[in-house]
Amino acid sequence: MSDLVAGYATDTGPVRESNQDTVGAPPLYHIDRAAWTRRGHLLAVADGVGGQAGGDIAGQTAMSALFQEFYRNPQAGLPARLHLAVQSANAAVLAAIRANSEYSQMRTTLVAAAYHQGQLVIANVGDSRAYLLHRNKIQQITRDHTLVQMQLKAGLITVEEAAQSENKGVLTRSLGHAEELQVDIFTPTIRSGDALLLCSDGVSNLIPPVEMADYLRNRSPNDAAHALVELANQRHSPDNVSVVIARFKPQPQRTWSFPNLNLIGWPPVLIACGMFAVVFLMAFILMSGLRRPGVGSGVPTETTLPIQVSTSVPITILTVTLPVATAPLTSTPALVSTNTPSTTPTPIETSTSIPTFPPTETSTLAPTATSTLTPTATSTLTPTATSTLTPTATSTQYCPDIEQVL
Repeated sequence: MSDLVAGYATDTGPVRESNQDTVGAPPLYHIDRAAWTRRGHLLAVADGVGGQAGGDIAGQTAMSALFQEFYRNPQAGLPARLHLAVQSANAAVLAAIRANSEYSQMRTTLVAAAYHQGQLVIANVGDSRAYLLHRNKIQQITRDHTLVQMQLKAGLITVEEAAQSENKGVLTRSLGHAEELQVDIFTPTIRSGDALLLCSDGVSNLIPPVEMADYLRNRSPNDAAHALVELANQRHSPDNVSVVIARFKPQPQRTWSFPNLNLIGWPPVLIACGMFAVVFLMAFILMSGLRRPGVGSGVPTETTLPIQVSTSVPITILTVTLPVATAPLTSTPALVSTNTPSTTPTPIETSTSIPTFPPTETSTLAPTATSTLTPTATSTLTPTATSTLTPTATSTQYCPDIEQVL
């Protein structure tokens, strides 16, 4: 779908005998929709000069060359393409003048607008005009290339005097006048809903911009073009009247698009989402464990259980004088019997590994259990020999409730 809607109208007027104006739009010059979609829209108005001496031919020749060149070279940027197309139109008019001496005085104005992908470029030579209704306010984009405009710019005449001057139709620039042509190029900013109006001086001399804006706001481009031409005729325009109007529609918004789930199926999508959730959950648990060392691992570390726990549990290291032989102890036995003395103490197997107890089970191993190794045990044993149990194995053991105590 095109993002521009255009309409146009042209008429001889109530005074002239022939119409020397020419309007240009892609359908009028057999430009197919695919071409103007790829390369842009081109709209134009030409006002032939020369009366019976070929003014209509000048306008038609210029317009045909303009469209041919613009759509022939799609590589250049939009401003460059439009400028080159206007130069080609000038060259075509000069070639027609050289081919027929009867047309030596023919000239034409030209105002053209090219639009593509949100960019608007306007080119102008002569006194045909371009107006833009932007943000609901109308403004003239082009500047007239006339003697009156030069006098007004130099401060020689006032605006009121310029409107009544007999030199309004004296052009200082036109196509067909010289090989070197100076073209004004404009690139106004537009937004969706704005409207562009191109017209010949038969319209702009009789209808003020404020009145044009009312038609642009309240009518479609085609209806507004025909209504403005009719209004100029009602006001008895002394010249041909031509109007081309375009309204810019909203640009399509770029949005993020997801794959078509109907094509790839829902099960793969659900599986992928589930795998992602599992990976995320595992990563979260792992990071939580790294932030709390020792918790859930079953192995206390130096960080969670420092050696200073001996001050909190006074029976961690115990030296007892026992009536046993002085044989060296290869392991670290502990005597737990306090009732029946024996020369052969019953060893309790100890492990050098650190016991694994979750913090919630510390209530089963309270410090009261240390009553099995109290110094009162020495009263039932004859002190025939002494043995000092070094804390090589037991000193590194940690009570399961250390974490709870600390």
